[in-house]
Amino acid sequence: MQLESQKIVDTAERLTRRIEERFGSDGLVEISREVHRVAARADQKSQDLSRPVVIVRVLVVISIALLVSMMIFVFVTAMPSFETVGAMKPVDRLSSVDAGIEQFAAIVIAVVFLVSLERRIKRDQAFKAIHRLRAIAHVIDMHQLTKDPGASFIKLESTESSPERLLSSAELVRYLDYCSELLSILGKVSALYIQEFRDPVALASASEFEGLVRGLSQKIWQKIIISEKLEREDETLTR
Repeated sequence: MQLESQKIVDTAERLTRRIEERFGSDGLVEISREVHRVAARADQKSQDLSRPVVIVRVLVVISIALLVSMMIFVFVTAMPSFETVGAMKPVDRLSSVDAGIEQFAAIVIAVVFLVSLERRIKRDQAFKAIHRLRAIAHVIDMHQLTKDPGASFIKLESTESSPERLLSSAELVRYLDYCSELLSILGKVSALYIQEFRDPVALASASEFEGLVRGLSQKIWQKIIISEKLEREDETLTR
């Protein structure tokens, strides 16, 4: 089973329309549009991470060939003859062997670095994409931050710095529910990024982001539960 990018895009587009129809020009509408744009680009990003970077691979092969050629050239030109080796002191022999080992180790390290270059480039791209999702998630959290479910029921005088409370209890629940849905879509987008990119570090970053999304969603749903509970209690008292 795999995530289908088009279904994520369709869900994000439908959610954007729902928010626009419900809340008009509210700031959450622009955030939902950005989530839709990110979801629309997610499939291309996933394909970019799964496809080989041909230019990098060609450069890596050329670089490795040059390194190996240099190693062979140095070995052939600098290697002393058997007569010379026989005439060398044991200390000089050890120094020569040690220098050869150091050169070989340096070549091996360079080859390993080049071979892992493509993966590190893709990993950096995945990190940047997930970092963008993280920023959007925090913006969504900021939008729901001042949505207090108890404000409609607690008779407390507002101060000059108090946020505007323009939503009814039903609208507040719907607003919070939209925030939770947006966060859920972001979580699906992060999973789509690394669906074909089998890198444990990128996978850990995506899993960490999904944990952040779950935590923010739980906080939102606590508000929804409190709001619905207060609404039921208020209905009971007015009967």
